[in-house]
Formats: sequence, structure tokens, C-alpha cells
Amino acid sequence: MKSLFRRLRRGIDCPDPEALSESLERWYGTPVGESIRALENDFARQSLRMYPGFRSMFLSLVEQPSLFDTGPHLHHFSISNRVSARCGAIADFDALPLPGNIVNVVLLQHVLDYAEHPHAILKEAARVTLPSGHLVLFGFNPLSFLGLLKWPFRLFGSSLFWRCRMFSVWRLTDWLKLLGFEVELVRYGGFSPPVQSRRFLRWMAAPERFFQSSGLPFGDCYMIVARKLVARPLYKPQRAWLSKAIAPLGAPEGGNIPRRKNQSDRTSSRQFEES
Repeated sequence: MKSLFRRLRRGIDCPDPEALSESLERWYGTPVGESIRALENDFARQSLRMYPGFRSMFLSLVEQPSLFDTGPHLHHFSISNRVSARCGAIADFDALPLPGNIVNVVLLQHVLDYAEHPHAILKEAARVTLPSGHLVLFGFNPLSFLGLLKWPFRLFGSSLFWRCRMFSVWRLTDWLKLLGFEVELVRYGGFSPPVQSRRFLRWMAAPERFFQSSGLPFGDCYMIVARKLVARPLYKPQRAWLSKAIAPLGAPEGGNIPRRKNQSDRTSSRQFEES
């Protein structure tokens, strides 16, 4: 009983970044992992084309530099929490070395699924996003075949891949609303059973396209695109001097406009009459 409790507890603790990256790379090398990676890469390239800008940032647990090859952004970089990673900077995901409101598109690929403090990471990603910028989130869906197999493999398996949290889309949508984001797009992929057979997965290509177009929330992975809203005042009072109308002066019939005498002119004319 104690060993079972330790296995359940082990799924909640954050694993080592280096060991987790190696485990994810091994899983992505399987037929199911290759199909999920191809779907996510396709979704990411489509989202980057839809939301152009100057800067784009990529946060991931594994190295995937090919995501930004076809993007319209002039400056794109990646940040990792692993020492041996080939990236622009190495830092914790909940303490990014960037000022606020600087990145147009922030892409997080399964970072929240393996995070010890997912709220802090999402808040930090929202901080560096420009107003009207976009957050692109990838996650594993708990309402899928992978979600059903997560607990048995976590209890009786040794792979770190199954230590993921698998947040639902509705839960992440609530978090994004609290941070001032509006969800614009949600896509699901990976509807086929996780059978480690490339022939079976090729045979499921046509049903996969049908289920993706249907929008059913039962795919193994999902993509959420949210836009950062800009707060504007609802009512701005008008200045008092703008509301006062200025009556125009009419010109006389002769066309000569009389000059208004000031105090010095009246004093000089009075002295001339007395003399």
C-alpha cells in the first residue's frame, strides 16, 4: 500500500528536467509520439501564420527548432530550463529574464503538463506578452485514450512521460480569463487509439481528419490560442471648455470691422479732448 501511495505521489512531484526531456524524446520516437509531434508542428505553423508580429518565443521541454522555420516573425527564440539545451537562454519558466509586454506570440508546448507551479508559469507567460498578443498552449487531453491510460501506466510503469497532469481545456480557459485573455481558437488532434503501429496509424489518417474537422473534444492533444485584451476606460469625461459654444461675430454691411478700443486708447482720446 505504501509503494502504491509513493507511485501516486511521484506523479505529482516535478521530475528532473534532464531526465524528463530524455523520457519525452524517447516517447516522441515511438509511432504514436511521431504522429502527435507531426500534428502539433502542423498546428503551430498554422497558428504562427495567423498571428504575425516581430517577436515570438518558444517554451518547451524538448528541442524543436523547426517550429519557427516558416513563421512570419522576424525575431524568434527559445528558452529552456535544461542546462544542456541549445536555446537562446536557460531559465526557470516561472521567472523569465524578459521585461513585460515585449513578445507578440508565446508558445508553450506541454510545459504546464509537467510543471510544479503551472499558475506561476502561465502568469509569467502572460506578463511578457504584448497587449493584443497571443498565447499558444499545447497540452494533453484528459478526455482521450492517453487520459484513460495515464493512471495505469503511472502506477505500473517507469516512464516519466506518464507523470503529466493533463489539464482540461475548460480549466485552462478559466485561468486565461483571470489573466485577461480571450480564447480565440481551440483545436484537437490525435483521435486514433495509441497503438504502436505505423500501419495502423496510416490507416487511421482519414478518420483523423474527419474528427479534427468535427471539433469533438476527445483528441489526445489540443491547442489553445488566446489573445491578450487591452484594458480601456469605459467613460472619459469631456473637458468643460470644449462643451461651451463660441458665438461668431457678424461683420457690418460696409465691410469695415470696427477696432475695439482698449483702456489706453480711451485714456489718450480723453486727454486730447481736454487739451
